[in-house]
Amino acid sequence: PGSSGNPSHPLSNASQVKVIVPSDALKNLSVDSSAGEVDISGLTGTSDGKITVRASAGGIDIENVYGFGELNVKSSAGGVDIDGVTVGSAVVKSSAGSLEIKNFEGSLDADSSAGGVEVSLRDGAYSDAKYSVSLKASAGSVEVDGRHIKGSEYSFGNGSEYIIHIKSSAGSVKFDTNR
Repeated sequence: PGSSGNPSHPLSNASQVKVIVPSDALKNLSVDSSAGEVDISGLTGTSDGKITVRASAGGIDIENVYGFGELNVKSSAGGVDIDGVTVGSAVVKSSAGSLEIKNFEGSLDADSSAGGVEVSLRDGAYSDAKYSVSLKASAGSVEVDGRHIKGSEYSFGNGSEYIIHIKSSAGSVKFDTNR
């Protein structure tokens, strides 16, 4: 049961809720927030583990998360910042807000309806044989490794281990291989 309808509930007026989980006890994590920031940091999981984060209004910050098979992030109104994450695959979507994903390794499907998308891979992670990357900015520019790309779509890499799709409907797309 939620705390929003019960003023006597101990979390009804809380501005922050902190959960600490022993490192060997976490396989799956699901967080739903209707208003407020969600911060997740310092988690190590297993390849069959999954993290799901949904926020209606408020930012999402995820950092130093490793080993999980899946990361699913959806923000209706608010930016998403991800830093230092290595997962099998991630789906990161925002209806209204920018996406900033740094020091990432894994497959990625990133989509922002209204806001730019910036992605940088972990140093040394990229190779053409490992990654396949497709970028699209419907109403904005595309930049790869600091170079402006002519046109609104660009693809490179011929790998099959990690597939990256990045799309912004109203904003620019920047991608850095860090190679």
